[in-house]
Amino acid sequence: MHRFGQDHLDHNTVCALARRGVDKWYVPAALGGWFRSEVKDIRPEEVVELSWWEETTHGSLRLMFVRHCQPACAAGLVLLR
Repeated sequence: MHRFGQDHLDHNTVCALARRGVDKWYVPAALGGWFRSEVKDIRPEEVVELSWWEETTHGSLRLMFVRHCQPACAAGLVLLR
């Protein structure tokens, strides 16, 4: 599992992680197309696009995609208990 926001997107890092077998990619809704088309080692079904405040699960984990208050922080994926 890995997540990227647009402000932290690094093509070489994404490709390296994909080669290591990351099984799910949680990304902002606007970036899903880029992951599916630009990274050859990612299968389309491995990309999960999330909108602000949207929740999903990964195994037994409950996740929510949130926007931080400070613009410099941009966005993040949080674990909900």
